[in-house]
Amino acid sequence: MISIIVCSIDLDRFNRFYHSVQKTIGTEFEIIRIDNNIEQLGISQAYNKGALQARFDHLLFIHEDVLFNTNNWGVTLIHYFAILENPGVLGIAGSNYKTFMPSGWWNRFLENRCVNLIQQNKFVNLPPEHISINATEAAPVFAVDGVFMAMKKSVYQQESFNEKMPGFHGYDLDISLRVARKFQNYFIPDMLITHLSEGKTNGEWIENVLTVHAQHKKHLPLTLNGWQVKTERIALYDFLSKVTDSEFSRAKKHSLFKNVMQYALAKLDFASVALISAKAYARWIRNVLMKKN
Repeated sequence: MISIIVCSIDLDRFNRFYHSVQKTIGTEFEIIRIDNNIEQLGISQAYNKGALQARFDHLLFIHEDVLFNTNNWGVTLIHYFAILENPGVLGIAGSNYKTFMPSGWWNRFLENRCVNLIQQNKFVNLPPEHISINATEAAPVFAVDGVFMAMKKSVYQQESFNEKMPGFHGYDLDISLRVARKFQNYFIPDMLITHLSEGKTNGEWIENVLTVHAQHKKHLPLTLNGWQVKTERIALYDFLSKVTDSEFSRAKKHSLFKNVMQYALAKLDFASVALISAKAYARWIRNVLMKKN
């Protein structure tokens, strides 16, 4: 029995989602729809409001632009909660290495990721892609993508969503990292979904990720196999590149660069941070010159 909580803004999309769940879940369920056209809440607030209404012991926080391709996936999900040791957040995309450097749940190295979903694209003209990475068995992870986040009600009652996190970014990373201190998060492979739109790393995403890392830095990195210097260096460059490519003002970008460099020096040597920052600044200059031309 599963309580499914959805922050919804599109009734047609929600109805399509509802019918997909109804056809495939294979167990008793309820769907709690928070109509955000009326509520105008951040996703953390919407999820917390929905969770308070939940009748069942298994909670699923999920996007409404999702369709299910696996029959009886609800039975499978409940089974994993029964057999996995000390389960926290269960998801269909996650990472077993969460960098100290600011990032989303992912990093560039595939050996650190577990993913199984069909990704459609709303913002770019690309065909759907079945992304399957290290997806043969359930595996421990630390950070879980917010498209599908399941947990027992008893876990949620200890670590609810942080309502000080505004908007629709960073909420999944924050709750994943908090839950991971007490429980073990897992990637689960046996339920394939189609996600109808890709995420966007905009200015809100940048600022919320920095907020999450400021709150969790003393617990990072989270790793199964030790400190990965190369992964951290690349994560730093990737984040600074996102700042570079953002629509922030020049002054805002300079301020973010300075703050991120100071943050990075807690774990990386000065020469590495300086070199990575110089490469990101060079990217910034190229972007400016290209716009002028």
